[in-house]
Amino acid sequence: MRVDEFDYDLPRELIAQTPAEPRDAARLLVFDRSTGSISHMVFRDLISCLPQGSVLVFNQTKVEPRRLYGEKARTFGKVEVLLLDCLAEDRWECKMSPGMDRGGVIIFTPAHGQKGGASSLEGHVIEVTPEGNRIIEFSRPVREVWGEYGVLPIPPYIKGYHGDEQRYQTVYARAEGSVAAPTAGLHFTEELISQVKRSGHEVEFVTLHVSRDTAFPIMKEETVDQVRVHSENVIVTPEVSHRLNEAKRQGRRIIAVGTTSVRTLEGISRRTGSQALLPEEGYSGAVDLFIHPGFEFGFVDSMITNFHFPRSTLFMLICAFGGRQEMQKVYREAVEERYRFFTFGDAMLIL
Repeated sequence: MRVDEFDYDLPRELIAQTPAEPRDAARLLVFDRSTGSISHMVFRDLISCLPQGSVLVFNQTKVEPRRLYGEKARTFGKVEVLLLDCLAEDRWECKMSPGMDRGGVIIFTPAHGQKGGASSLEGHVIEVTPEGNRIIEFSRPVREVWGEYGVLPIPPYIKGYHGDEQRYQTVYARAEGSVAAPTAGLHFTEELISQVKRSGHEVEFVTLHVSRDTAFPIMKEETVDQVRVHSENVIVTPEVSHRLNEAKRQGRRIIAVGTTSVRTLEGISRRTGSQALLPEEGYSGAVDLFIHPGFEFGFVDSMITNFHFPRSTLFMLICAFGGRQEMQKVYREAVEERYRFFTFGDAMLIL
C-alpha cells in the first residue's frame, strides 16, 4: 500500500490558527460506520451522540515546555531548539533551526521576558544524528530550568499565536512528559466532563507521552511497510485496567478520546494474548504500535479525534478504523463544510 493513497487536498486557510472559544464551541462531525451517515454538530452536544453507558478514555499527559530560544555563541545568530528525547539529565536529542555543526555553542535566552537565574544556560552540540537532529549537552539539567527558559512547543504551522499557552494543554493534564498535546482532548471543559459523568457514562484516564513527528506527513517513505514509528511511553494503572476490562465484559462501549488513547489501549491489549482485554496488572513501558489499514481493533469501539495531516500515521490510523475510502469521503465533506483542521481545529466522532 502506497503512502500517497493517504493524501488529500486541504486549503491552507482551513488550518486553524486559534482555538475555539470556549473549548467546547468547536464543531463536531459525527460519522457512523454502521450506516455511513455523516452529521454535523457542536462539540458541547457530544453527549447526545454517546451510546448509553459508554466509557470515555482520556490521555492525561501534559505537554512540557520543550522549546528553547537562544543565540550562537560566535555569531549571535538566532537559534530555536526543540527537545525531543532525554538521554541524560543534561543531554537531549533535539531538533534545531537553523542547524549547527558539532562543537557549536548556544547561549539560551530566558523565556517570557524573564531575567536569567543565578546561572546562564548553555548548550554544546556534541553530535549530529543521521536524521539531522543534534545531540546537545546542556550546562544545567534542563528540567530544572524549564520555568525560566522553556515555552510550550506549539506546532510550527500555527503562525504567530499570542494567546494563552494553556489552550495547548487539556484541562485534565496531569502527567508531564509530552512534546505535543493530545489534541482531541483540547475540546473538553471541566463542565462537559462533569456532564458526561452525570449522564451515566464513565471516565477513565491513561497516560501516553506523545513522541516526536507523530502528526506530520510522511515524505521520505513511498510504501506503508517502509514506515517506522518512534516508541512512546505509556502508563495504565492496575485499577484502570480492571475497570476497563469489567466494562468490556459488560459490553459497554469503549470510546477513546484521541489517537493517543487508541494506541495505548490497542497496544497494551496485545500483551494479554487477547486483544479484547488489558493486562490486569496494568502496564508501564514503551509502545511502538503503528496502526494502518489491515489492523484488527480489539479493544476500542469508537473514537473522538481531530482532523489529521494528509500522509500522516494518524490519518492512516483513522483509515484503519473507519475505512480508507470512507475517511477520504468524510474529509472531503469536512473541507466542503469548512471545518477547521489540525491542533486548534474541530473534531470528529467515529461511531
